[in-house]
Amino acid sequence: MKGSEARENALRKIRKKLLSRQNYQTGALYGKLTINIYLRIFSLVGTVDLCNCHLVCKKFYELCRSNTIYIKKLLSMEAWDTALSKSLYLESRSGGMSSEGMSSSVEKTKGSQSESTSSYGAMEKSIGTLPHSLLGTLPENETSLPIAVDYYTPQGREDVMHVFDRVSHRIEMARLDYIRVWRTLAPMYRNLAYASNTLDPIAFSSFQTPEEQAIVLKFLLRFGNSKPYGWLDSSMQNAILDMAVLFEQACLDELALGIDSRNLELVSQFSHVLHDFSKPSVYVQLYMSKHRDYLQSYFQFDPYSLFTMNSDNERSQIQWGILENVISETIKLLTSEYAFTSASFPVSELVEIPYAREIVGNSFKNYVTSIVEHIGDEEGDLYLIFISGLYRLCKRLFDIPYGSLLVDTIFQSQIDIYISQELHNFKIVAQSVVDQWDMSIREKEGATESFFFRNVGQNTAKNNFLETFKNVMLLPVSLFSFPSENNEQTNSSRQDQISKKPDLYDGLDNLDPSRFVPSNVYVSQDQLSHLPTTELAAQAAVLDSKLEGISNMFSLELALKIVHLCKISLARSKIFLGISNSQDEDIQALQKDLFVQLLRQLGQGHLKHGFDRAIEHLSLFDPRKDFSNNTVEPIVKFLELITVGDMIQQMMDTFYNEEMSSICVRDDMFDPAIAEKKKFEQLLDERAAFGLHKGIDVIIEHVDFLLESKTPINYFSPQSIGLTNTMVEPSVAAKSITQFLRTHMKLLVGCTDHEILDLFYKEIGMRLFNSLTRYIKQRKFTVEGGLMLLSDLNVYYEFVVSLKQRALLPYFRALKEIAHLFIIDGKNAEEIGKLATDNSRFSTAFHTEEVYEFIHCRIDWLSIKYQVDKVIHGLACCIM
Repeated sequence: MKGSEARENALRKIRKKLLSRQNYQTGALYGKLTINIYLRIFSLVGTVDLCNCHLVCKKFYELCRSNTIYIKKLLSMEAWDTALSKSLYLESRSGGMSSEGMSSSVEKTKGSQSESTSSYGAMEKSIGTLPHSLLGTLPENETSLPIAVDYYTPQGREDVMHVFDRVSHRIEMARLDYIRVWRTLAPMYRNLAYASNTLDPIAFSSFQTPEEQAIVLKFLLRFGNSKPYGWLDSSMQNAILDMAVLFEQACLDELALGIDSRNLELVSQFSHVLHDFSKPSVYVQLYMSKHRDYLQSYFQFDPYSLFTMNSDNERSQIQWGILENVISETIKLLTSEYAFTSASFPVSELVEIPYAREIVGNSFKNYVTSIVEHIGDEEGDLYLIFISGLYRLCKRLFDIPYGSLLVDTIFQSQIDIYISQELHNFKIVAQSVVDQWDMSIREKEGATESFFFRNVGQNTAKNNFLETFKNVMLLPVSLFSFPSENNEQTNSSRQDQISKKPDLYDGLDNLDPSRFVPSNVYVSQDQLSHLPTTELAAQAAVLDSKLEGISNMFSLELALKIVHLCKISLARSKIFLGISNSQDEDIQALQKDLFVQLLRQLGQGHLKHGFDRAIEHLSLFDPRKDFSNNTVEPIVKFLELITVGDMIQQMMDTFYNEEMSSICVRDDMFDPAIAEKKKFEQLLDERAAFGLHKGIDVIIEHVDFLLESKTPINYFSPQSIGLTNTMVEPSVAAKSITQFLRTHMKLLVGCTDHEILDLFYKEIGMRLFNSLTRYIKQRKFTVEGGLMLLSDLNVYYEFVVSLKQRALLPYFRALKEIAHLFIIDGKNAEEIGKLATDNSRFSTAFHTEEVYEFIHCRIDWLSIKYQVDKVIHGLACCIM
C-alpha cells in the first residue's frame, strides 16, 4: 500500500504540473495569437497607431508599453547599443534592485532571462512578464519628457543636436527614450516631408550653418528608418531623401566652386560636411573629375621630340633631360596638391591615393604608352633602354607619399612586356653573334680551300700558256719584227739605271707572298713558300690548314661579348628590384632565364659546335708520319682548345658568383639556373673527353708508326755476337715514343680536371700496353735481342711510373717478365717453361696460354719446343 500511494502521489503532482502549464499557455492566448506574434505586429505599427492601440484594452495597453517594441525602433535608428544595454542591465541586477521591482521570484527569473540576451527572439519569448517586472520602476508621471520643442531657441536647437546622445541604453528606459526622440524629431520630420521649398522647413530655417543642417538631415533620415508613420506610408521618407539629395548637390556645388578657385576655407568646410553627411566617395569623385582634364593637358607631349638621330642617322637616341624635367614637374605638382588636400579634406588619404593612382598615374601611363608606340616593335633594344631608364628616373617618386602606387600604375602594363622583351632580345642578339662567328669560320675554311685550288688552276693555265708559246716559237722567223736601234738604246739605258740604283728594282725578289693572301685564309708561311700545284696537294694543304685552325674554333672574345650583353640585361633588370615581393620574384625569374640563355648560347650554340668541328678535323688527321717538333700538332691545338673551353667555364663560374649567387641556391637542382649550369659543365666534360679519346687514337697510331718505322725488322735478332758484354741502350723508337708521350702528357696538365686527366693517363697506358704486346708478338728475339727489349721495356716502365697510376704498373711489370723469357739461353729450356708457368710473375696481365705465345717469338723456338712443352704440359712429345 505504501508503494501504490507514493506512485499515486507522484502521478498527481505530474498531472498538476501539466495542468498548470496548460493553463499558463491558454492564458497567454488572446484571440488565438501568442504574445510574441502581437509584439511583432505592434513593432510594425506606426507610433501614432501604436498610441491608439494601447487604448483598446488592458492587454493591448500592457503590450503597447513593452520595451521590446521601442528597442527595435531605436535599433532601426542606430540609436541603441545592444552590448552596452546588456552590460548596464547585468550591472543593475548584480547591484540589486528595489523591492518594488521584485514582485515575485518567478517574474524576477523570467525578467532576467529576457533582458540578458541581445537577440530579438529571446526578448520576445519572455516579454510577457517584462512590463510587470520593469515598468514598476518607471515614474508615475512623465514630466521629464519634453512636451514641445521650440526649434528657434538655443535650447531647442541643442535638444535636437543631442537627441541621440541622451538615449540611456537601459532596457527599462527604452520606451521613454523613444518618446523623447519622437517628440524632438517628429514635428521636424513631418514639416520637412510636406515642405514645398527649401527655405520654409524648420531644418533649414532654424539651423543656419551647413554643418548643423547636415546633422539635422542625417538625424531625420535615421528617424525615418524606424517608420514612425507605418510601413505602408513611404512617401514621407522619400520626400526626406529628396531633400537630402538637394542638400548634397548644393554642398557639391559649393565644393566645386572652392576647388576651382583653390579656396582652402570653402573646400575644407564643405568637404567636412559631405564627409559626415554622405560617403567620402562623393567628394572624392568630384575632386577627381575636376583634375582629370587638367592632367590630360599637362602631359600632352610630342614623342618625336624625345628622340634624336645619331651622326650616322641609323640609331635613335633618347633625350633623358626631357624625361627628367617631366619627373621633376610631376613631383612639384604632387607635392603642392598633397599640401592642399591635407589642409582641406578631413581624411587626405581618401583623396591623395586616387589622385596619385588614377589621375596622375593614368595620365603618365598614357604618355609612356604613346612613346612606346612611337618606338615600335622594330627597335627592341631602344624600348628596353627607354623603359629601364624611365623606371630609374621614376624612382625619385618614391620619396613623396604614395609614390610606389604611382610608379606601379605607370608601369603596370609594361613590366610583363619588358620581361618577355628583355629575354627575347638577349636571345636574338646572342644567337646572331654566335651565328656570325660560325659563318666567319665557314667563310675562312671556304676561302682557304678556294685559295689553294685557285693556285692549282693558275698553274694549269700557266702550263697551257707555255705550251701555246712554244708552238708560236716554232713559227717562221719572218713573222717576227726585229728590235730597232731605238729599242736597243732604251734597253741599254734601263740596264744602266738598274745598275746605278739596284734598291729600287729588287722589290720583286724580296716581295712578301703573304701580302697577296686574303685575311680570312688559314695559310702558314711554310705553305706560302710551297703552294700546291696539283689537286691532291691542294686537298692535303686544305686539311693541314683545318688542323692548324682547330685552336680557333672557340673565341674568348665572343664569350666576353655575350657575357657583356648578359650583364647589360641584368643591370637593366636590377633597376626594377626592391618595389614589391611579386615584382621581385618576376625579375629574379627573368635573371635566371637570362643566365640560362647565356649558358645555352655559349654551350650548345658555340662550344659544342666548336668541339664537333675540331673533333671532325682531328679524325681526318693521318698520324703515320714523322713530326719535326716531336708533337702531333692537331692534338696540341685541341688541347689549346680545351684550355680555352676551361677558361670559358671559369668565366661562367665567376659570372655566377658575382651575379647569380644572391638569387640562386647552389645545391637546389630544381632551380633552372643551377640545372643549366650543371648541363653546361657536363657538356664541356663530355666533349673534352670525346675529343681526348680521338686524340688518344691519334697518339697511339703515331706510337705504332714510330715502333714500325724506327725499329728494323731484325732489330731484336741481330746476327753479330758478343753484345752481351756491352752496355745495352734503349732503342731510338723507345726514346722517341716516351719523349713523344711525355710531351703530350705535360700539355694536358691544366687543360682539364683531375678525374679526366686520370682517365686519360689510364687509357694511354693501357693502349700503349696493347701496342707493345702486339709489337712483341710480331718480332723474333735472340738472347741479345731480349736484353735490348728489356732495356726498352724499362724505359716504358719508367714512363708509366711517372703517370702515377698504380693500376698500370702490374701490366708493364708483366711485360718485363716477358722479356726475361727471351734472355734465358736455349740450353736452359726447362727454366723457360718454369718461368712461363709461374703465374705470380705475370699477375693478371697474361695467362699461361698467352705467355706460351710469346715464347713462340724466340728465334730458337723449334729447338727448345720439346723441353718447354714438357714443362708446361707435363708430357713428352712422342711424335717427331
